[in-house]
Amino acid sequence: MAGAVAMIPITVMERALGYFSDGMQGWMQALEFLFGGMALALVVGFAASWVVHGFVVRSKESEESEERRPAAGGDLKGVAQRAAPPAGRAPTPPPHR
Repeated sequence: MAGAVAMIPITVMERALGYFSDGMQGWMQALEFLFGGMALALVVGFAASWVVHGFVVRSKESEESEERRPAAGGDLKGVAQRAAPPAGRAPTPPPHR
């Protein structure tokens, strides 16, 4: 959001420095620049947060799987043993990775 709001003074400054044409065409160029920059900032911001969220979830899953592994030498202390499923139910398959 900050990047999208930052496009407003940048557009005004570039308009004042003469980067856009004169007249109505210049105003249209400035508006296109403004809205394009705002859209780009919003898309990149949301995409980056989505990627970071996915990375955090994935790293938490890997940490949890490391905690379940038995210690060296086959010691199973602290590792929860799976009980046999009830007689009338099929066992559930392990989650895919």
